[in-house]
Amino acid sequence: MYGVQEGKSNKVEIMTTSYTAVQIQTHGGRNEDTVSVHVPDTETEPPQNKRRWIGGTIAVTVVAAIIAVVIWRTCQPETFSKRFIRKCLEYKKDNNESYCQHVFDVFERAYVGKPESKVSVEDYDDLMAEVPFNHPCHQTMFWSKTNELVHKYTKDKGKKDCFTQEDALLGNILDNETWCGKEGSNETFTDGCQGLNYTGNTAVLSFWNRASAAFAEYACGEVTVMLDGSLEIPFNPNSTFARVEIRRLKYPKVTKLNVILVTGDKNVSNCNADNLKIDLRKALDSNILYSCNEVTESRVADCSSSSDTDVGCVACLLKPTE
Repeated sequence: MYGVQEGKSNKVEIMTTSYTAVQIQTHGGRNEDTVSVHVPDTETEPPQNKRRWIGGTIAVTVVAAIIAVVIWRTCQPETFSKRFIRKCLEYKKDNNESYCQHVFDVFERAYVGKPESKVSVEDYDDLMAEVPFNHPCHQTMFWSKTNELVHKYTKDKGKKDCFTQEDALLGNILDNETWCGKEGSNETFTDGCQGLNYTGNTAVLSFWNRASAAFAEYACGEVTVMLDGSLEIPFNPNSTFARVEIRRLKYPKVTKLNVILVTGDKNVSNCNADNLKIDLRKALDSNILYSCNEVTESRVADCSSSSDTDVGCVACLLKPTE
């Protein structure tokens, strides 16, 4: 505290506080006045430090906002169109996004704006023309009720010498997908759509029927079908192979059909079953050669992981066991 005295009657006292305020008190007779004056605190943080603090705070806030947006986008479910294009790019192993976008646009035109039950197989004609098959036609593999096993066989082999519908571009993209349009809408929907278990001209069923027809018409030379020997009727008349594919195998383009009948612990059918010897042969072009081979499930598994690259589509399966 600092004090200044003037005469005997008046006294001026200047007292500084730690709160940057100065109080001046005057005392004389009956009159007592107090005046408070705020002055800058000599220990206040310099302005440049404040600017640095504010700038750092803003930078941290911006980074946090960016991270929040990235996390939000990552957590958002992938749309059908984005998934279609992503799978297309992964299959083609290139960055030609414009091509994949074009394929999706052609695909969408088949069903968008139409009632789900009024999408015909012909509506996918443009798509089939736009995306033709390009695998060796004599390495075509059909299947019925052997989905998991046949795809393990075609995808795990060291040399790609068997191709199913799902190993081609469109089949690979749309396998296990469900989609549909709605009348008056230009969008693709995935909720509330009928899948393959629904009979009728739905967007999904019509696509697979059209794609399966094109797949069979593309086949040539010796082709193969893998059937399930644990079923009493391995050649099911309601299957896609029976309804669509086998009837489109025509001689002389196709010369032979190899039936691989997968047997297991609960095998109930063999190659002598009437369902194969009579029903299947009757559905097959009579000029096409036919063979049936019973192959154990373990044999299929062994051939799936075989490193032998000098074999054809079914050579490993038909090779005599040692």
